[in-house]
Amino acid sequence: MKKVLENCITEQKKLRSYAEFKTVIKFETYLNTIMNQKTRVNLTRFRMGVSDLEIEKGRYKTTPMPREFRFCKLCQSIKIQAVEDEKHFLLHCPFYISFRNVLYKYIERKYKKLSTLESNEIYMVI
Repeated sequence: MKKVLENCITEQKKLRSYAEFKTVIKFETYLNTIMNQKTRVNLTRFRMGVSDLEIEKGRYKTTPMPREFRFCKLCQSIKIQAVEDEKHFLLHCPFYISFRNVLYKYIERKYKKLSTLESNEIYMVI
């Protein structure tokens, strides 16, 4: 299964974001701890890379858009060209700073060293 995940990363296929932070395929604890079904489903979709981000929507256009041109519409409105993928949404998009701050405060209660991590490391923690 690890080989399948590695192929997802190198070939930019489905599960690409999941494959970036997962090394072991196992039942995830959050599936039992998050009681709200809608929240659980949305988190699972996000982690699996099947969200409503441009990185996914561009794949399904009549003429599929190359990955490097699947820009965040919000960032484009302020003349920033950034591919809207899970990392951009979660770590970098300036339009979600206030939400990100709330999320980080929540995570820091459980993971005290969050502020010392690089963004790729934060992505793995989240």
